[in-house]
Amino acid sequence: MTMLRIKSSLNPAIFRGTKYDRIVAGSIQEVNGKPWKHAYVAVKKGITFDQIEWVRPTLPKPVQPTVRQVQGSKGNWYTIRTLPNGRQECSCPGYQYRRFCKHTGAK
Repeated sequence: MTMLRIKSSLNPAIFRGTKYDRIVAGSIQEVNGKPWKHAYVAVKKGITFDQIEWVRPTLPKPVQPTVRQVQGSKGNWYTIRTLPNGRQECSCPGYQYRRFCKHTGAK
């Protein structure tokens, strides 16, 4: 029994054709350890799920935003969140209204 190893985020499905069968698994990343850029793999007719090994890719752990407190000019404290992409958000009313404020530039 030949084993076909497919690495994809979606579980594989088999579509039966007249000339060959297709294994479809969304965006397939690897087939038998080799990079793959297609949504399906053409195989010989009669393949079964017992002959397919499905491997899910490991997803990277999400990076949490960094949070710091800054004091505004009138003594109020605001929270600055720096997102993984570098964008900053502030809890002050000015940022909530305009999506821009002087606190995001403050260190």
